[in-house]
Amino acid sequence: ESDVRLYHLHIDPRFGQADLDVVLPMRRLTELAHEGVVRQPAARHYSIMGYILEPDVLVGETAPAIAERMRADGVDAAALVPA
Repeated sequence: ESDVRLYHLHIDPRFGQADLDVVLPMRRLTELAHEGVVRQPAARHYSIMGYILEPDVLVGETAPAIAERMRADGVDAAALVPA
């Protein structure tokens, strides 16, 4: 975690800096996996910043590409975490 930095022009990063699980809940997912609630977290994780002025590329290209990679990785569930 010490190598993770949060920067965004339109979101106050203090919450994520104080508790990284607010924006990337890896500790919590790992806890849930140990408890048997979920399977092991995927090896790759994706983040999409907000304030997208032109969503056409995101909707038409980026999101489908991410979904395909997740399918290829055998991901069967996703945690969507708004920051």
